[in-house]
Amino acid sequence: MSLLADLLSKIKQPQPKREVPPNLQSIVQSSAARSAARKKTLIISGIILLFVLAGIIVVYVVNTISKTTETEMIRPQLITKSEAIPGKQDKADKTDKKANTAPISKSKKTMSVQSGKTKKKKVRTKQQKPKVTTSSVVVPPSTKDKEAIKEIDFSARDALLYKAREFEMKQEFSSALGKYKEVLEIDNDNVMVLNSVSYIYLKLGLVLESIQYALMAEELDVAYTPALINLGIAYAKSGNATAAEYYLDRAYKVEPDNKNAIFNLALLNETIQNYAGAAEYFTKLTRLGDTEGTLGLARIYEKQDRKEEALTLYKKSLLLESLDKNKRIQIRQRIMLLQSKGRKE
Repeated sequence: MSLLADLLSKIKQPQPKREVPPNLQSIVQSSAARSAARKKTLIISGIILLFVLAGIIVVYVVNTISKTTETEMIRPQLITKSEAIPGKQDKADKTDKKANTAPISKSKKTMSVQSGKTKKKKVRTKQQKPKVTTSSVVVPPSTKDKEAIKEIDFSARDALLYKAREFEMKQEFSSALGKYKEVLEIDNDNVMVLNSVSYIYLKLGLVLESIQYALMAEELDVAYTPALINLGIAYAKSGNATAAEYYLDRAYKVEPDNKNAIFNLALLNETIQNYAGAAEYFTKLTRLGDTEGTLGLARIYEKQDRKEEALTLYKKSLLLESLDKNKRIQIRQRIMLLQSKGRKE
C-alpha cells in the first residue's frame, strides 16, 4: 500500500482551467463597443462644433464690417470746429488739418467769419428747394434709368469696403476713392457708399463732384441725414449759402438732435452774419451738452458787443474737462483781450 501511495503521489494532478464566464465576456465586449462608439460620437460632435463656431465667427466679422461701413465709414462732413474762436491765428490754422472736417468758412464768397457790427437779416420761415444751374453743378445720372439689376456679390463688396476704410483711416483719400468706386460697380445703389464718395471728394477739394454723388444718395433716400449734411457743406463751400441752408435745415428736421446738423446750421448763420439765428442754434447745441455750443454762443455775444455775457461764457467754458490745450489757450487770449478792451473803455 505504501508503494501504491508513493506512485500515486508522483503522478501530476491536472490543474483546473480558469475559464471566463460567457456572460462576463459578452458584457466586456459590449462595453468596449459602447466606449468606442462614444469616442466616435464625441469626435464627430467636436468637429461639428468647430464648424458652427467658424460660421459664427465669419458672420460676426461680416456684420462688423457692415456696421463699420454704416456708422463710421460714412461720417457726415463737419465744419471745422477749431476755427470757432475768432482772433489771430497762424496760417497753418487756416488749412483743413482734421480728416473729418471741411469748413464752410473757407468759401470764396460769403463764407468768411468776420467780427464787427451786426447785420440783421430776416430768417426765412419757409424754404423752397433752391434752383441749381447746370453750369455750377454736375447733374448726376438718374438711378431709375438702370437697364438691369446686377446680382450683388456681398463677399467681394465687403472686402472692398474694408480696404476703402483702411485707406480712409490712413488719409489716403485717392486710394479710398478708387475702392469705393469699385464697390459701386458691384452695388451701384448703395446710399452709404455714394455718400462716402461725396465725403472723399470734399476732402480732395472737388466740390462739384461731391455734390454730384451726394445728390445721387439723396435721390435714393431723401431722409438720409449724412448726405443732406454733405450737400449743405458742399454748397456752402461753393458759395451757395441758400442751397446750403436748405439741405442743412432738411437734415435738422429729419433729426432734430443731430449735433452735426445743428452745428453746421449755427456756423452757416454766423458766416452770413445772421447772429440771431446762429445764437439760437448754438443754444440748442449747448443744451445737448456739446462744448462747441458754449464757445459759439460766447463768440456771437462778442460780435454783438455783449462783452460781459461773452466773458461769462468764456470763463465757464474753461471749466470743461473736454477742452484740449490749444483751445484753452485761445479762450484765455479772448478773455484777456475782452478784459483789456473793458479797461480802456
